[in-house]
Amino acid sequence: MSWGKGLRWIVALGVVALAAACGGSSGGSGPGDEADEEDRFREGVETWERPDGGRRIEPPGRVPTEVGGWWSAGGAGGVDGVGGAGGHAGGGAVVEAEICDDGMDNDADGYADCVDPSCGGHAACGCDPGEVLCEIERMVRFWVLERFFLDHDRPVLEKPSLERKLLAKAQPDECFDGVDFMIAADGADDLVCPPGERPKVNQAYVWSLTHDGEALWFGTVANTLCLVEQGFLGVNAPQETSEWVCEFGFADGRQGDWRLPEIYRYDLHAKKLVRKDLPPDALALLEFTIGLRAAGNADGVVLLAGPTYPVVGGVNFFAFDADTGAFLGAGNVQAFSDIRTFVLHEGVLYAGVGVDPTLPTDPGGLVLRWTGSKSNPIAFEVVGELATEAANLAVHGGRLYVTTWPSALGSGAARPMGLWRSQKIPPGGLTPADADAWEEIWSILDYDRDPIAAAVTGGGALASFEGKLYWGTMHVPFLATAAAVNVLGLGLDADGDGQVEPLELLLTALGTHRSISIFRAEDLEGPSPKIAIVYGEKFLPRYDPTRRAYTIRYDASHENGMGKRPLLGSSGVGNFFNAYTWSMQVYEKELFVGTFDWSRVARVGLQDLLSLPQNAQLPSTLMLSRLGAIVPREGADLFRFSSKTGPWKAESLTGVGNATNYGVRTMAADAHGLYVGTANPMNLHPDGGWELIRLAPKGKVKDGAIP
Repeated sequence: MSWGKGLRWIVALGVVALAAACGGSSGGSGPGDEADEEDRFREGVETWERPDGGRRIEPPGRVPTEVGGWWSAGGAGGVDGVGGAGGHAGGGAVVEAEICDDGMDNDADGYADCVDPSCGGHAACGCDPGEVLCEIERMVRFWVLERFFLDHDRPVLEKPSLERKLLAKAQPDECFDGVDFMIAADGADDLVCPPGERPKVNQAYVWSLTHDGEALWFGTVANTLCLVEQGFLGVNAPQETSEWVCEFGFADGRQGDWRLPEIYRYDLHAKKLVRKDLPPDALALLEFTIGLRAAGNADGVVLLAGPTYPVVGGVNFFAFDADTGAFLGAGNVQAFSDIRTFVLHEGVLYAGVGVDPTLPTDPGGLVLRWTGSKSNPIAFEVVGELATEAANLAVHGGRLYVTTWPSALGSGAARPMGLWRSQKIPPGGLTPADADAWEEIWSILDYDRDPIAAAVTGGGALASFEGKLYWGTMHVPFLATAAAVNVLGLGLDADGDGQVEPLELLLTALGTHRSISIFRAEDLEGPSPKIAIVYGEKFLPRYDPTRRAYTIRYDASHENGMGKRPLLGSSGVGNFFNAYTWSMQVYEKELFVGTFDWSRVARVGLQDLLSLPQNAQLPSTLMLSRLGAIVPREGADLFRFSSKTGPWKAESLTGVGNATNYGVRTMAADAHGLYVGTANPMNLHPDGGWELIRLAPKGKVKDGAIP
């Protein structure tokens, strides 16, 4: 079986298994919190109970198809008039014995099924070696039910506080008439497709965004879902669904789904979007740029940059005059392998890049200081050397902090992601003399003790807020599964029959799956820094070499490496499909956090795969009617919180007004609003393609109010 085909069946089996385990509804919020320093985050949490004593319920503002469902936010309702763990007092209900396999907290002690101590030794809570289906069932129950009790989840309510205005959107640029492995761009404005052909929107992400005070500048990347499937997961069979198509052909050394990235300037005064044209020499560089992933500005110069295809190598940079919009120059830097973000601090512009280490002493990432000008815009000096690829940057407590992506030596030895920091930034900014003064203060291995899952985890967005530093993780779906298959091979043959079969692949996929985790650090300058898990898992699946399989148990060997319970709830902020912590931005005295939610990709891909005639009568096909039990409200999630507003709330759970927006990719803010650039690769859907959105408090900003 090819990996591409195997991947599809892993997705299919995984979702169907989850649906089967849910039985129409799934886990939910766990018991109340402990009386600790986090009580202030939990104040104002609303509690709902049913007259029968606090059994399964659906809070206002959520729908029954939410991942994890919901239980009483206050925990067990209590018995004989005594309040349960964080809940209201019950009405004298009779205590029931716990049933260990029905998904219910029968004895009302705040723990259901195998999480309940009274279920120790029950057949549903243990598996003999080689029992693959048993391990799958345990893994499924963990992801859809038991983790919510273990992590003492609190509900995240959808409470929009901002009005949405669409500023700009990608438009159809081709007509699609079937997979043909050819790049045939029509590229016409106001495209009208002939009968039988479908409009196609290739430009998928606002991949980079910067605000120069007068305008928003951003760069795009096209058909990103296809590029990721091929580049990360090795999928190469053409794929056409009802909402997107991936051709996976090749042309001129580039993936067949690649299209020329675009650079835009949105004038906030004139409310006008302009696509920037480039002179021939710069256009030649753009033609070998995958997309424009990073944007920043300083001293009247706007920089956009992105990685290239191997035929060219390095990172390409493009510079413009912020005042006039004029093109200033472009260049390629071969020494860099990737770039993700810029950050401006006290007039100094910094960037993080990746490099390819060959020796154990070589860095895997660099922090750059821009030293250019309008006359010489592509100029940098190295002010930081890191073991891993520099990804996202933020200034906190007078230091520059960086989350990284994993790097690998030429030998393949992995260097997992971490959190790095500079020394105190001196007046005038960091210089080359500071390059070797950086330190790693946290590693993903401190939290995730499975080396394969940890090795492919990326560092997500980070932000300084209310005196604390927040950061998140990123997990390319099924990348850890592919890594486990490549590294372990027959080490995944749990039943010992000499081959790794689809169910063993499914178990591996569930065991290597990770949703985003959010961490918080404070007192970083003191003798005892505090690093907490805000959203994550108390226990995580790990590979067990004695069972030749991934397992989940609620014991010391599966406990996270920090030995801590998350403060507010389970990973993904309760959503299994939240895979990237993509963006963070402070606005209106709250921290906004944007995610990549791949539930729509899972649903549409699965529906189209299993609707093929040859699959019509498969049990998995017949079970699709139950898929809604585990798929959340589709579209990217945008959360917000502050110490004054209490626990996290969802500004949107549905793509900021468009459910085909599966990611809040970039954000910027000013006094007039929060600006959101979305990720939307649904290239055949009428609502597909990137969007640039302004969010602002109701009535605060009306049309024409921006000066």
